[in-house]
Amino acid sequence: MGAASHTCQHVSAMLGAPGGDWLMVALRSAEIDTLLCGETVEWQVCEYARDAAVAGLPKAVIVLGHERSEEAAWRTWQTGCGAPA
Repeated sequence: MGAASHTCQHVSAMLGAPGGDWLMVALRSAEIDTLLCGETVEWQVCEYARDAAVAGLPKAVIVLGHERSEEAAWRTWQTGCGAPA
């Protein structure tokens, strides 16, 4: 979500499901223009991103999905611990 012309410069990655309040803290930060997250709260985070785009603010949200956003971390943990994949 966000303006199609948006260029990501400062990304905050909040993977899994950190909760809408934490996602909003990152998205409202002046230093962050793009939020990469696992899950989101549509009525809170997505609407903020849409409103920001309409207002011309450089904000965008990329939603990966909960499981997909944690996959690499699990693979790294399995490799480091010698656990079966």
